[in-house]
Amino acid sequence: MSDSCPATKDRILIEDQCIHCEIGLTEQERSFPQRLLISTSVGLENGLGSVASSVDLDTGLCYATLAECFKAVAQARSWTLVEELGEALTKAAFEQFPASSVIELTIKKFVVPETAWVGIRIERRRF
Repeated sequence: MSDSCPATKDRILIEDQCIHCEIGLTEQERSFPQRLLISTSVGLENGLGSVASSVDLDTGLCYATLAECFKAVAQARSWTLVEELGEALTKAAFEQFPASSVIELTIKKFVVPETAWVGIRIERRRF
């Protein structure tokens, strides 16, 4: 395991953040905001123990700030692919939260009839 990855499986979690944004393959699909549910798991470089012992958000991250980051990125423009949005969200989180070392992200979209949802799940590590 590299030094940039946490030795623990500690994670900060946000489950099913509801964001409305313009996303879809066709212009018609992008013509109105669609509801997405975004869940994320963020591993910190030094695990959660260092945050708990110091109560220092410089070594961690704020849930509300991460959620607002995701909302701002998603609503900043129109997206063609859920995969494209996922990459942009993980990139923004790594840029805004230097203590993050791994980000797992699930985006659920509700557009295919007779399914609960469709979507993606990605994992990216800081190198």
